[in-house]
Amino acid sequence: MLRPPLWLLALPVGYLLGWFVFGLAPLPLFALLLTLMLALAWAEGGGAGLKDFAALLGILTGFALLLVSLAALGAVFRLGSSYEWTGLALLLTLLALLLSLILLTPLLVWLRRTERTLQTTPAPWLLLAGVLAFAFFPAVRVDCRGLQADDFLSFQSDFQSHARVPRWVKHPEQLPDRAELPAAFKMEHVRAGVVGCQRRIFSFDRVRPLLVVHLTEKVQPGMKAYAAAFSVGDHRKLTRWMAVRDMPFDLSLRAERSPYGGLGWDAYPVYTALPPEVAALLKE
Repeated sequence: MLRPPLWLLALPVGYLLGWFVFGLAPLPLFALLLTLMLALAWAEGGGAGLKDFAALLGILTGFALLLVSLAALGAVFRLGSSYEWTGLALLLTLLALLLSLILLTPLLVWLRRTERTLQTTPAPWLLLAGVLAFAFFPAVRVDCRGLQADDFLSFQSDFQSHARVPRWVKHPEQLPDRAELPAAFKMEHVRAGVVGCQRRIFSFDRVRPLLVVHLTEKVQPGMKAYAAAFSVGDHRKLTRWMAVRDMPFDLSLRAERSPYGGLGWDAYPVYTALPPEVAALLKE
């Protein structure tokens, strides 16, 4: 029976793997991917394939580190001594430059002496390409990227209490289901956040985020707050307004941040869970 070569399966398997492990912290994710890529190099090329793959990986890492350190060195010299951390940045940049030279020099000397051409197998690189393809172009929603542009969350919107009077305070007639709030409640601030951005790692789960809107009185001891859940996008109100104990700031402090927040895939503010009072309504 004919067995398809590993490189034909590596790309789709990598895409599914990217979904399965999405949300894993960068260091364990790097270790897992490196282990799988080494295993594929061994499976396709044996010892020689493993050696060539490791050599090429080292060369690519060295060149990447070299380019980054040279760019950082140029940036440090442009800044001069105007910042107190310039000296530390210069030291770290020189260390990175030295590390790249230590990594590259023996590998390039070895290749020249042996007059070898690296015959690396494609399967490990296709697996990596599949993982990266899912990370940047997921077929299902696995985080809250893009939600910052939502009208309820956007910093350019007049919906929340940023630097302007919130929309529903300025136009209370636009507030949905105002009759659910006590007549004595005087709304001063509107805050919106997103919940449901975290997924269970090592699964094929997707996330289904919701928006949580808080209406609060003037900031003072004993102030009252009401909250409701809304759908993302069409802003359909999913629960009635409920008096809640947790204020938006408290929920945001307890939230778990995405391990890939540096890539700009986070929305803000993000909450770990719905206020208990609102969550109980959704369960009903």
